[in-house]
Amino acid sequence: MAQIIGGPGRTAGEVEGRQLAILETNPWRWVDAAMFAAALVLGPAARHSERALLWAFSCGLAGALWLLAGASGLAAALGRWTGERIALIAAGMEIALAAGSGVAIGSALPAAAPWRSAAESAAAAALALAAGWRASGAVAGTRRIAAGIEGERETARALAALPDGYVVLHDLRLPDDDGRCEVDHVVLGPTGAFALETKRWSGEVAPGPEVWTQTSRHGTAQHPSPARQLERARRAVARALGAPPGTVAPVLVLSRGRLADGAAAPVMVTTPGGAADAVARAASTWPLAASPRDAARALLAAAR
Repeated sequence: MAQIIGGPGRTAGEVEGRQLAILETNPWRWVDAAMFAAALVLGPAARHSERALLWAFSCGLAGALWLLAGASGLAAALGRWTGERIALIAAGMEIALAAGSGVAIGSALPAAAPWRSAAESAAAAALALAAGWRASGAVAGTRRIAAGIEGERETARALAALPDGYVVLHDLRLPDDDGRCEVDHVVLGPTGAFALETKRWSGEVAPGPEVWTQTSRHGTAQHPSPARQLERARRAVARALGAPPGTVAPVLVLSRGRLADGAAAPVMVTTPGGAADAVARAASTWPLAASPRDAARALLAAAR
């Protein structure tokens, strides 16, 4: 059997954490703002309750620390540690920041108003609805991350069946011109060097120059071209091996979908079950003077 190095899916949470740290692109910022406004209205009701104020300040502090983690780049490290749960953690911290800071600040506002009780009831309902909506979005994000990880694991299980002489590396982060490039799988062996990217897209997939269109029972969705992502991956692998980019063959694995009838893709496209056969039957040979094991050591050294 092939020699296996690393485990699939470890960078998924890290990538998600890095994206969550970019506040300007957070699609939930308006929901967070609504929660803060509702909590602000509730603030005066908490001004005479030490327990409520302690809760508010504690939640606000936790949320502020989350923002600090995102600003300092620690969110990516937290994502690597928490994996697919990072979306739930992020939602919890956003809810804590919006609700806690809103109540804490609102507690300093005057409480005398004839309509205060009705306003606070409405604000409490709005806060609960917004928090529930945000949490439901986090659950969907968690499922998406988990699905992506499972797709990579399917490919990993198939590649493990390659015969002796092959080395399979999973989840590498290799340096390139844009920083670090995540490569799902790299296979090194008698038939050549391969960079594989797994996408858990269902239904039919139609390739395009810039975007690929996915059509499934859930509707139509467009994704940035994975061929461009694979080109970046294979260049990063080739650079780490000290070889020309053409030395590394790109392979796209669709774990739940297939190419649309008559569609032509600029890269090899296969399924998890066919990934090992695609590698083993490739019409190429090992292109480097160094052995596959030595090449794997070079990749691991570059990924540190």
